Amino acid sequence: MDATSELLARAVSRFQAGEPELACATGFSILQAQPNHPDALLIAAAAWILQGHNDAARRLLDQVLLAVPGHSEADKMLQRIGAAPEGYAVSPVGSAQAYLDAGMKNWSEQHFHAALACWHHAIALDPARADLFNCRARAFAALGFTDAAQADFEHALALKPDFAEAHNNVGALLHQLGKRDAAAECYRRALTIRPAYALAHTNRGNALLELGRPDEAMTHFEAVIAAYPGHADGHLSAGTLSLLLGDFERGWREYEWRWASTGRGVPPRNYVQPLWLGDADVRRKRILLWSEQGFGDAIQFSRYASKLAALGAVVILEAPATLAPLLETLDGVAAFVAYGGALPPFDFHCPLLSLPLAFKTTLGELSGKPYLAPPPERIADWVKYVGSANQARVGLAWSGSTTHGNDRNRSIPLSRFSQVLASGIEYIQLQKDVRADDQAWLAQHPEIRSFAAQVKDFGDTAALIESLDLVITVDTSVAHLAGALGKDVWILLPQAPDWRWLLDRSDSPWYDSATLFRQPAPGDWDSALVAVRQALAERFGTLPSRASRHR
Repeated sequence: MDATSELLARAVSRFQAGEPELACATGFSILQAQPNHPDALLIAAAAWILQGHNDAARRLLDQVLLAVPGHSEADKMLQRIGAAPEGYAVSPVGSAQAYLDAGMKNWSEQHFHAALACWHHAIALDPARADLFNCRARAFAALGFTDAAQADFEHALALKPDFAEAHNNVGALLHQLGKRDAAAECYRRALTIRPAYALAHTNRGNALLELGRPDEAMTHFEAVIAAYPGHADGHLSAGTLSLLLGDFERGWREYEWRWASTGRGVPPRNYVQPLWLGDADVRRKRILLWSEQGFGDAIQFSRYASKLAALGAVVILEAPATLAPLLETLDGVAAFVAYGGALPPFDFHCPLLSLPLAFKTTLGELSGKPYLAPPPERIADWVKYVGSANQARVGLAWSGSTTHGNDRNRSIPLSRFSQVLASGIEYIQLQKDVRADDQAWLAQHPEIRSFAAQVKDFGDTAALIESLDLVITVDTSVAHLAGALGKDVWILLPQAPDWRWLLDRSDSPWYDSATLFRQPAPGDWDSALVAVRQALAERFGTLPSRASRHR
């Protein structure tokens, strides 16, 4: 059996085993070398149909019929998925550009499977175009087919060595895979070809920042701003790095560019009422503060409500409902509105993360004193749930949201995080959502107690934290909640942390009760976890647990 036949048999086997994504990936590994291979096109199309990507499957089946007119199996599969959507058209033979354009349209609408099918068809018609391989590689990368993506990028560069976009895109792929040094080199090559390439500058700057080279990173962000004064991503990158370096004066100002950034998920709110940035008298005025980002951000910056109230303002705070038990009684908040609720009349508005700019907050002015408290009735409930403590009690949170842009750097698999576990301590799980691999680990380690079923909102999490002696967490909302409550919290941070944790310090000006444990090098969680374990031993006089000795 030749190599193609082996790959095809493997694709069929994966399809029959109920693994359509793997079947599709294997089919495309054949199609990269033989773009019109009918059986490989059919298995990839069948895999996409099984996943509900009928439009993408049609593109592949169209290609089968163009290569083998009257192909009976392709005809049957097309009949099975029914009529094509309105506006769907098969490009004429020889028109790679038409397929390129169709792929671009699908890409802009985030229909990545359909984009991949279109660009694959374009390559079959014109395999000498580097831009087509670059496009298909991007689609492969978006769908998680990293090996296929890298092969296509390399082929694009073989066809066109001075292809700056392809060099940048290879860098982005390597960056995604955690290969920062290699990514930085790819970005450098792109910039050698096109010195004013804004995206390559910001990408290289971010890679250098993750490698612990912030000064070099800033030169790239500055280069973008110099070349393109209105470039939002360049300003925002410079702003967040300024905040990380403690330059709050520039940082808060540049951070306002987030509303125009290409990666911004939340649009600005165009209320008829004016935006307040500290430039108007708010005495006896009603001001709406609205949460724009994650739970941790809402917890961290809601502290400014009391400052506004001290100016004589009537503060209305809008935030996720799950935060209501904590924030509706926050000092300075006159009214709390959950997302989606009807807003009362107001005179001004301000997003929470613009408040430091409005108050011209400097690093030396920050107060780390606690400002939140759990509802008293919840504390009584949780005393009953957790029972009396016969030993030290420590809460754990080892991962954040999977949708967070920096999740791969800030979260730690529980099997690795477990290095901190020591005997003589009772451990409590503080995160609500647990990933599949971590659930499997927890099933083997019942010494970590879970009350996830009883936690309804952040009021419950706060009451649970109140019963603990210490919280150990990665950079997620639990860190901010514990700090805002004044509970001792040890926070594990990647070598290039989020801007709010600054650099080269073990304390946080935002939270007096926080101690920061940082990676000494990119990806080196083990050193940070060992430091936490040693600190635990010093605090509680403990020894490494059996679980951590045999990981």
